[in-house]
Amino acid sequence: MQEQNYPQTPQTPQAAQLQNQQDAQALAQSLNIAQETPQPFMAVDNTGKPVVVGDVTDVASPQDYEVTFNYPKQQAVKFEDAVDLGNGWVSVTRSFKDVQITPIMTTRLRHAVAVVWEHFTTITEQNTVEVVTVSDAFKIYKQLPDDLIDAMLRIVQVALGVSDYDIQYITAESLLSATTDLVTNNAGFFQ
Repeated sequence: MQEQNYPQTPQTPQAAQLQNQQDAQALAQSLNIAQETPQPFMAVDNTGKPVVVGDVTDVASPQDYEVTFNYPKQQAVKFEDAVDLGNGWVSVTRSFKDVQITPIMTTRLRHAVAVVWEHFTTITEQNTVEVVTVSDAFKIYKQLPDDLIDAMLRIVQVALGVSDYDIQYITAESLLSATTDLVTNNAGFFQ
């Protein structure tokens, strides 16, 4: 199988690094906000019974998301709004309207959320959770371990209803942006 070179948005190396730093900072900040939100989430009390923590009337309202995919040109003929990137690739931005994390989604995403938290949080000696610093978040983003990429893909795919086929073509920038927006807009789930 021949390796494919996926198109990237043209930009200078300095602009790309600045965008990566901003993306990593946004994800770290959204996780920090999620930790402090009063939105309800499920936990287990000291007897092992499930309990709801937080204000049960404060649930996330449906939100709209936009995600960009880069498809091989011959496979993207169905999109009227495709932008030709050259070299046989087109870019398509799709809108996902009125998205809300449902209870079954939370069940399906527990492992993915745990992986994201594992990479972006630390446990202190006082047994409290702290979100990593912006510089540490950027180091994580630069390395982008496979398990973190897979977790972010899973979160976006399940939450937005992206097909197995389409998720292969999501841009890296859009993956990070959509994950950050989902964390911000559904903070109670990401605690």
